[in-house]
Amino acid sequence: MGTWRTCGALLLFVALVAALPTAAAHAEVASSEPAAGAHLDASPSFVSFSMTQTVDPSATSLSVTNSAGDDVTAGATEVRDAGGRSVVRIALQPDLPGGIYTMVVRTISPDSHPVSYSRSFAIGAFTAPSETGGGSALDLEAGTARFLSYLGLSLVLGAAAFSLFVLPGRAPASKPLLVRLIAAGAAAHLAGTLLQLHYTSGASGLGYGELFHTDVGQNLFLRAAVAAAAVVVALGGAAGKTAAGPTLASLLLAVNLLLIALGSHATKAGPVTVAMDALHIAAAALWAGGLLVFLAIVARGLDRSDVATLRRVGARYGTFAFVSVIVLAATGIILTLALVERDILLAGKLVESPYGMLLAGKVSLWWAMIALAAINRYVLLAEAEDGALSRGLQRVAARLSGNRIKPLAGTTKPFARTLGVEAILGVVVLVFAGFLTSISPPAVATSTNALTFFSEGDSHAVQLVVDPTPQAESTSTLRFTILDSDNAAVVSNSCGRDSCVTLEITAPGNATPERRVAVPREGAWVVENALWPVAGNWTLGLTVSTSTVFRDTVTFTVPIA
Repeated sequence: MGTWRTCGALLLFVALVAALPTAAAHAEVASSEPAAGAHLDASPSFVSFSMTQTVDPSATSLSVTNSAGDDVTAGATEVRDAGGRSVVRIALQPDLPGGIYTMVVRTISPDSHPVSYSRSFAIGAFTAPSETGGGSALDLEAGTARFLSYLGLSLVLGAAAFSLFVLPGRAPASKPLLVRLIAAGAAAHLAGTLLQLHYTSGASGLGYGELFHTDVGQNLFLRAAVAAAAVVVALGGAAGKTAAGPTLASLLLAVNLLLIALGSHATKAGPVTVAMDALHIAAAALWAGGLLVFLAIVARGLDRSDVATLRRVGARYGTFAFVSVIVLAATGIILTLALVERDILLAGKLVESPYGMLLAGKVSLWWAMIALAAINRYVLLAEAEDGALSRGLQRVAARLSGNRIKPLAGTTKPFARTLGVEAILGVVVLVFAGFLTSISPPAVATSTNALTFFSEGDSHAVQLVVDPTPQAESTSTLRFTILDSDNAAVVSNSCGRDSCVTLEITAPGNATPERRVAVPREGAWVVENALWPVAGNWTLGLTVSTSTVFRDTVTFTVPIA
């Protein structure tokens, strides 16, 4: 029966992994108009960025400056929904003089990371750099903020777990220490949350008032308020003014654990992945926090001469930690498969990224902690005659250590040393987790060899991406993102015909156009293999028909080199 249950659990696990959607990385720039390094003969009327994800309009800004740093925009930033993506657009002052101009878009990704991208273009007899800048990089302040938040959460949950499940009879002698650890953990969590709030405000360029009106900002402000309340009630418990203080502080930080998951990388992949992330954070906090609490209790003299009592406590914690490790491993695999694009995993390119390196370091430390935990549980805290596994590990440990690592007899010092090393590794794992969650998983590189155009008809605004850059005697893929007068994306047939979107491609000097039908795909309309036999300015006339608009034509002029 046990075999069938194991097989059933494995099948359920595989099915769950297969059903999970894959989350994209943070919001990135798919294309811009003008393109990076573009050379224009005349001043454009607007600039735009097409993002790979939808972004919060209240957290998004687009600026354009000349070489002297002067702003040359006219009006406010517009953010339009384009079927799972966003187009960020702003008008420019008319008749800009020749020079080099830099456009910068700043936003906060749905996964809570502030990002900034810049592109430069030139007008007249100038040359703009073709290199682009921006994105989300490893940042000391961001990583430190998340580490402090995780460390405090781990201390609180670890102390609560010890009080409820590990210590025999709730160990009245250790209760004051647990109460103080909960108060210290709540304070560390609050400090990390406030530091993350400060970092997000600075990196996004939003004041605290502006940040409060964004989804990410509201999550952070709510977490800060909950953490502050936890500190107040925990300090009340430490001062002896309320017996329920530590319990209430633990419950409040459990709420923050859920809020962290709701503002993490997992958000983009759906509620199932958010739940997995919450379980992952909880398991890691309980394991690492339990280690720190256990070390503190041992350091304060938990029955140093009573090895039998230490064995009982160690056995209870070992069972508790084993369950946490199983949950941690299962949810970690699920999250990796859900958050990292399959092409990255299949190509073996995960470890080439900062995210992959941090993840590899975290997993390596995790295995080292498991090895130390096995020594503690099955060698130091075991009776000499305990089980075949214990006897085997005891023989190996004794041989490798010159008989220095063996079951405890009269002193707890060897156990305190190995527990201390394991706890230090646990803190380092939290450091890795802090920096790991402060950057985004790697994404498949998007093509930068593309041209972007934007044009408006009577009832529709259309963005065109030509990829790759068109040249004579070559072909390109045309991707049209179509927005109606309400800024809603036109993503499917609603006109009662084979296609609501048709394209006429007219070569220079030729009055007879080639007619093509656009196919809806991933929130846009696509025409594959558009052929450019000759160089020159080609005319593309896109006709859009919907249930409410009979015919709206949007025209583009595409230069072919």
